Order: sequence, then structure tokens, then C-alpha cells
Amino acid sequence: MGKIGGSAIGAHLSHAPVTVRKYLGLTLMPHSGVSLVLTGIAISSLTGAFSQYGGIVRGTIAAAAVINEVIAVFLARKGFQLAGELNAAQSSSSPSAQSA
Repeated sequence: MGKIGGSAIGAHLSHAPVTVRKYLGLTLMPHSGVSLVLTGIAISSLTGAFSQYGGIVRGTIAAAAVINEVIAVFLARKGFQLAGELNAAQSSSSPSAQSA
């Protein structure tokens, strides 16, 4: 929800086109690498009595990232399709469009 809401607010503040405001959040969904880096930092800071929870945190975040990467690809594709960018990209890469 943070990516969708944050991208909508940012697009609104930057006066982006309506399609960007509506669908940018969906296209950002597959990018979960930051959460994996932050997980590493969190695990390295768990010391003492809390060090036993490092494996649980690592497993939970890694599983969530994998699930996000699988589902979010379809959401991103739908976002590009709803914004009208998917068909535009496909038609511009076709051989007949390049020879014109």
C-alpha cells in the first residue's frame, strides 16, 4: 500500500499525467530488493537475547519477497496495460513500425 499510495501522492505533487497517477504504484510492485537489504541490516543488529529471532525474521521477509515478486509481476503487467503503455511498447517494437 505504501508504494501505491506514495507514488500516487508523488505523481500528484509533480503534476504527472492522470495515467501515471493511477497506475505507477502497480508498476513499482515487483521491486522488493530494498526489503531484503533492510532485512540483512535488521538481522545483523539483533544481538544478545534477541539473536534467536534472526532466522525467523530472515525466513519471513524472504518468503514475503518471493510471494511479492511472483504476484507483483502480474500486477505490474496489468498496470502497464491499463495505462495503455503495454500495447504502445509492443507496436513500437514490431518490425513494421521500425521500418516506417
